[in-house]
Order: sequence, then structure tokens, then C-alpha cells
Amino acid sequence: MRVPSIRSIVDLAVTITLGTAALLVIWRTVVPSRTAGGPPRREAVEDLRASRLTTPIVDTIIKGDSGASVALVEFSDFECPFCEKYVREAFELIDRNFVATGRLRYAFRHFPLEKIHANALAAAEAAECAGMQGKFWEVHRLFFARQKDLSQRFWQDDAKTIGLTSATLAGCLDGAALKRVRDDIAEGRRLGVNSTPTFVIGVIQPDGKVSVRTRIQGAQPYEVFEKAIKASL
Repeated sequence: MRVPSIRSIVDLAVTITLGTAALLVIWRTVVPSRTAGGPPRREAVEDLRASRLTTPIVDTIIKGDSGASVALVEFSDFECPFCEKYVREAFELIDRNFVATGRLRYAFRHFPLEKIHANALAAAEAAECAGMQGKFWEVHRLFFARQKDLSQRFWQDDAKTIGLTSATLAGCLDGAALKRVRDDIAEGRRLGVNSTPTFVIGVIQPDGKVSVRTRIQGAQPYEVFEKAIKASL
């Protein structure tokens, strides 16, 4: 039996290595990067200026000086732990450094993830109803502070401590707030939102719409938001 030479063995190994590398290059070119079993991976911060997306903020829950030129729109879920992390670590700094100083308008939109968060939709409705009584941000603070107990009993029991009128709250929960929550969800999907929290930042146009410049996904550090807001300013 003929024994292969060392050179032929080396040549074969080189051929196999080059072939494997070529297949890997083709795979990475043809198949987009994906998370395990999920959609194509998205960057945490995206420049969306080329998309020419706009979003209205006139009918949203909003805070900040009406003369501000830049807006941040948050899509959030009261039962989402990453949303709570963002509120705890970045929201108050943004509020203090940009909203309170008159440089930023802050808009909140509901995006309850109903399939994984059993109380998220109802909590969004309750918060929307509180907003109709001028108490949204009080409920926002309370819901995230006691996120593990977002049952209907919870917000009904606490309504009076926040200063809500129970009868008005009950009437609103019969369906008046649901359409606004659904409208927020539809707008989020139009803007490419598929997880919470997600944010869009942009310049406010004369017609009241925001010309989107940046999308931020996830509970990013405050410095990420600071950089994006300053870029729009």
C-alpha cells in the first residue's frame, strides 16, 4: 500500500482550511447576523436620519417646555424590568438635565408586551386614565417603584393616595383609554419598535411632528442618551 507523502498531507490540509474559510465568508455575506432563534440583530443606537421618519407628539403624554426644539419619545411597558432599570438609572437625570432646563420635550407612549406581561395592558390603561386626571407622572413613578404588584387591586387601592377620583377612573377603565394605548402600539410598530424600552429622538417641526434622528433600544446608560440628545440640539 502506498503511504501518502508529508507534502500531500499538508496540501490537503491547506485545501480543506481554505475551503472552510471561503464557505464561512459566503455564509456571513448571505445570512444576516441573528440572535439565537430571533430577528436580525439591531444596534443599540441607530441613526435614522436617512429614513425621513416623523412621529406626532401632540396627543401624547408629554412634559417639558413647549418651546423646546428637541423631543424624546419613549415606548415603554410598566411590567418590563428593563424599563424599570431605565427609569431608575437614566430617566431622572434626563428629566433634571434636559427637560427641567427647557431644552427637551419628553413624550411617553405605551407599548405593553401582552404575550409575556399579564398586567401590562391593564396597567397602561390605568396610567392613561390617570393622565386624563393630570396624574400620569405620579402613577408612572408609583408603578415602576412597585412593579412586582401591578394587579388591578393595586392601582384601585392606591388611586385615592395619588389623588385620583375613583368613579372617573372606573369609567375610564371601561374602555375610554384602550384606544389610546392601541394607537401608541400601532405607532411604535410603524417606527420599528419591537421591544421595550425603545426611544426615538428628533427635532420638533412647526407642525408638531418630530423628525426622527436617532433610535435607542434598551436600558442604555445615561451617557448614551445625553450624547444623542446633544447631537440633536
